[in-house]
Amino acid sequence: MIPGVVLPLVLLAGALASYWAFLRGDFQSWPVVARWLCAGTRVRFFALWCVRALVLFGLVGVAGLVLAGHAGAIWTLPPDLAPARAIVFAWIGDGRDFPVGWMILALFGGGAIGGLVDRLRRGRKPWMFGDITRVMPRHRGELVWGAAMAIVAGTAEEIFFRLLVPLLVTLVTGEPLVGFAVAIALFAGAHRYQGWQGVTATAFVGLLLSVLYLMTGALWVAMLVHVVIDLNGLVLRPIMAGAGGVSSSAATRF
Repeated sequence: MIPGVVLPLVLLAGALASYWAFLRGDFQSWPVVARWLCAGTRVRFFALWCVRALVLFGLVGVAGLVLAGHAGAIWTLPPDLAPARAIVFAWIGDGRDFPVGWMILALFGGGAIGGLVDRLRRGRKPWMFGDITRVMPRHRGELVWGAAMAIVAGTAEEIFFRLLVPLLVTLVTGEPLVGFAVAIALFAGAHRYQGWQGVTATAFVGLLLSVLYLMTGALWVAMLVHVVIDLNGLVLRPIMAGAGGVSSSAATRF
């Protein structure tokens, strides 16, 4: 085995183990943390999800980058991923002037429209790709947790799936496109609870976020877009659908 590949391979194995631990978690573990954070069953679920994502994706992601000697990759696109960026430039163009602000406004507009559609369809399953009803806030008391999950997912998952995994796979294989393909597949698999439609939609979102990251060379842009997408589904859409008007004592259990 090539000596320079040993460390990235070990780190990649550790990242995959962390990913597996997240998937296998039933969100009812870590009882001491759960008791400290909250008492309600659904709120406990939200809190544990945030803690697990922060540790298993965010903390592991940062630690992996530091151990690999690429801590600066959080702020600057690592040279190892430059070949993939060149391909994106060839197909789409330089994205350093990408209109992020307009994209954010469009996403919020789409979320508002989706919420209004849900309000009109009151009593029926929300219209969306994939089933995220399990994690959608049901009343105003849960909206803050929806926002927390959106922020945690948008930051921790981007560090893990848009940077750590693609970089480590690239260091092992020498192929950044393989690295991003593996990361997108893992990202989609982490959302398997949404059903096959949700997994497909998540894979598409993962592809778009990867392209956006490579276009702009800024991980924070992918983080911001990811946060906005999740805020749409976990905060704006429930508010527009009427979740904010439900009594905060209602629907406290799964």
